[in-house]
Amino acid sequence: MSKDLNKFVDEYIALCGQLCQKAENYTRENVVTHNRAVKKLNSLKERAHVDRDFAEKMYHALLTHNDMYVRQDAATECLFLNIHIATSLEILKKISRGKERMAAMGAKRTLLIWEGKLDPKNPF
Repeated sequence: MSKDLNKFVDEYIALCGQLCQKAENYTRENVVTHNRAVKKLNSLKERAHVDRDFAEKMYHALLTHNDMYVRQDAATECLFLNIHIATSLEILKKISRGKERMAAMGAKRTLLIWEGKLDPKNPF
């Protein structure tokens, strides 16, 4: 991987970690930190998505990461971009059957949207 790609992957992983850690404990400070991380992660994704080849390489690396939340977020983005479909579906199905309730619910929701059974503009 190139240095830029490594930098994107490392930053993506760090931001996902901030999101997940802060989402579990709803204090005012954690919500602020969580929201900041969401904005930074979205900005990172936008920059990566400009170059499809770069995005494919970045998400390929993220889909094999050991953290479930990183894989889940990457798999969701891959479906949005129409890349790494089979791997992403496999990851989301596995997470949806797991014991982590919030992650399982998010993975199930993503799969339902992908299958056209849930409106992505109103996924509740």
